[in-house]
Amino acid sequence: MNGLHIQFDPERRFDPERSSLTEAERRHLDECPSCQMLFGAAAPLDVASLPRPSVVSTILGDLKPVKPLPSVSRLALIFGTVLIVVLALFTYMAGAKGFFALSPTARMLLFSIIGVGAMLFSFSVAQQMIPGSLRRVPLWPIAIALCLAFFGMVGLLFWDVTNWAPPRTIHACLWIGLGAAALTAAIGSLIVRRGAWADRFSTIVSIGALSGVSALLVLTVHCPILKASHVFLWHGGAVLLVLLAAWIVGRRYE
Repeated sequence: MNGLHIQFDPERRFDPERSSLTEAERRHLDECPSCQMLFGAAAPLDVASLPRPSVVSTILGDLKPVKPLPSVSRLALIFGTVLIVVLALFTYMAGAKGFFALSPTARMLLFSIIGVGAMLFSFSVAQQMIPGSLRRVPLWPIAIALCLAFFGMVGLLFWDVTNWAPPRTIHACLWIGLGAAALTAAIGSLIVRRGAWADRFSTIVSIGALSGVSALLVLTVHCPILKASHVFLWHGGAVLLVLLAAWIVGRRYE
């Protein structure tokens, strides 16, 4: 700087003490304001001399050991376990008459669709927890496809007992489904808090989709009413309300 070129020995370790400089370097440093600023910035930081409270002391005082997150597969398995726990709890409280009322064919088809949804949305929530993980599960297309597949299968299997007359009172299935979804969302949110909410909207919608699958699973096991109109209105209504609530909350906190 200022027309003076100083050659530094690459083998010499830099020491931000003035005594380590050569005579020519000290003279240049006395005359060059830019080098004085650089030299001052390179000086070691004395944290104890900083005013209290300071940014550095606050950061240093808040440092804690971190525990690495499990892999996406293990996290997905954890969310799948949450579904099983919620199902077991509501089956214990409300019964499993719907499971035994289904024919073996209907049971296999309906629970296969629900199982695919549970697996995909468990992976979706797990991926949202880890920054930089690949997003292989598009939320809305899969959610719509699974809903159409499930309720389309219901229409085909229970077509002969369809009664489109709307019931006069709200059936308990709606509240059972919403209760299962709320419990799943609460437990899932506690688990998700350990991760990074890089995309809050997608994370909340993923939890909502998983909660909708939980509601559908519990209702299919519990409810023995094999009428397409009942399943469409009350089971489907519970899932729709859960997805709508997730979308609203996601927009609110994104």
